[in-house]
Parts: sequence; structure tokens; C-alpha cells
Amino acid sequence: GIIRDITDRRRTEESLIESKEELRNLIESLGDGIIITDEEGRIIEMNKAEERITGLVAEEVLGQPVWEIQASRSDAEWHDPDPRSWYRNVWDHILHDETDPFYDGVYTDQLKTEDGEIRYLQVKAFRVSTRKGFRVGAIVRDITEQKQIEMAIQESEEKYRTLVEMSPDVIVIHQGGKIVYVNPAVAKLLRTAKKP
Repeated sequence: GIIRDITDRRRTEESLIESKEELRNLIESLGDGIIITDEEGRIIEMNKAEERITGLVAEEVLGQPVWEIQASRSDAEWHDPDPRSWYRNVWDHILHDETDPFYDGVYTDQLKTEDGEIRYLQVKAFRVSTRKGFRVGAIVRDITEQKQIEMAIQESEEKYRTLVEMSPDVIVIHQGGKIVYVNPAVAKLLRTAKKP
């Protein structure tokens, strides 16, 4: 018989397994969603936060093309000519051009949940090099609450602006001794003041 000492190999394998488990635990502990595709754009990894944010279940979407999933959770009016074609076109660029500007920024997207709720997402894409090319990953953050606050503030500002514009009373705003705003009632006051 031939006897070989495989202790070093065994230690290396155990170390690799331990590293993979640590990475998996790290990914699962994040509050942000993580999704990773293979080189063809099929979903191969998704953490619990991504499930919570999107309402998707990993077991149901693993192996599916990411553009199909995105299109199924999109509204036809968000992307022309249709969501499936729009997302497919985006992914053709992302999967075949590692210099695509998509990798340089943080983007906002929308997602419709199964119960029709609109969620706002902030997405940062990244590449994972492989022997076959590269996989695409994304860090996904739910910014729905922040977006709702922004929209409420904007709506409040519009109501305030309308109230000020429609007010029959003269409203003048000055800053540092300079007039920076007057509402339309000032013009009416000045016309009245000019009449004998």
C-alpha cells in the first residue's frame, strides 16, 4: 500500500470551508440586501435582507434570469417599451461590459411588491471576477421610508407655495436686508396705490 500524509491538504480544505461560512454569516448579518448572479445573469445568491426588502423567496428565484424577476416586479409605465425588454437590455450591457457606467454609481429603482406596494430601492452594483468572466452583484438598500418623507415634504412645500401665492394678503420675505420674495398680492396693492 501507499500512504500519503494529507494533513496540510485537509487543513487547507477546512480553512476554506471556515472562510466560506464566515463570509456567508457576514452576508446574512447585513441589513442591506445582497444579490449575486452567475456570468449569464441568473441569480445564484441572495441574502435574507434581500428577501425581506423585495418580498422574494430565494428558493423560488435561484437560477432565474435577474431581468425576468425585475420585470415581473416592475410597472409597465416605469420602463419603455416594456419592463422585460428594458431590463434585458440593461443586463446585456452589464454582463458584457465591465466598464459600463452602471458600476460607477448608486442608482434608485422601484419595485412593486406582490400586494401592489411600491418600494424604492438604492442599488450599488459590483463585479466578481471568475475564470469565465465575471459575476454581477448588487447591494440593495430599501429607501422607501426616506422617499416617502421626501415626497411628503415636497407636497407640503407645494401646498405652502400655493397658499402664499393665492393669499390676498401681501407677503414679503427679506433676507439680510434684501427682498428675496413677494407674492402676487403685492402687484395688486401697487396697482391700487397708483389709482387716484
